[in-house]
Amino acid sequence: MQSKLNQSNQNESKSAQSSPIESNPIMNMKAVKTSRTDKSATQRKDTNINCGADIKAITEINPNSNISAKMQTQANRLIKRIRTMVWIIIIGLALSGITAFPLETEIGWLLHNSTSYPDILHNWLTAIYSAIKTTNANFPYLSYAADLLAFAHLMLAVLFYGPLRDPIKNSWVIEFGMIACLAIVPLALIAGPIRHIPLFWRLIDCSFGGVAIIPLGIGYSGCGRLESLKPYIRGVGAV
Repeated sequence: MQSKLNQSNQNESKSAQSSPIESNPIMNMKAVKTSRTDKSATQRKDTNINCGADIKAITEINPNSNISAKMQTQANRLIKRIRTMVWIIIIGLALSGITAFPLETEIGWLLHNSTSYPDILHNWLTAIYSAIKTTNANFPYLSYAADLLAFAHLMLAVLFYGPLRDPIKNSWVIEFGMIACLAIVPLALIAGPIRHIPLFWRLIDCSFGGVAIIPLGIGYSGCGRLESLKPYIRGVGAV
């Protein structure tokens, strides 16, 4: 009987020593309050992290953010530059096509105002004018080839409306123009001697490609940079 009482007292003593918080209501309340404080701090930390991620995402996609505004401004400048370069090509092609129709009249006017031309150029224009005048008088249907050449220039000018409207989607048109500028060099150097074209005139033909490739290259480079800014462009199809 005495041993059972001793064992019961020992168990109660161990229980009191192992659970001081349970036996002390004040300590229990402090522990609960500390636990709640730690949990709230953890929740605030998680909330701050989530808010930071949300702000970063909004900054990337919100057109009203500072970053998007800067990107939009840069994209607008690129679009204006590409438009300018494409307009240069369109105007050049249109003028080349329009002036290719009345060749006899134009060359005749040049001869009447050729007092300051070098002799080599004057002699060449005289030979060309004589050939065109004879052809139009006796074989007018041969001049239809020149009409088709003029028409081709006008249609190429229309083709460049594509990159003028959407430079990203239709950048291949500018690339095509650059290829044409390079291809004119072997054409002039190979076909020129066969057609008895003087060397200086072949070089003039090559210079058209050398000059036109400059605005085309600037425009094509702008299209590549503009494509990287596509997420910040509003209504690129209506450029």
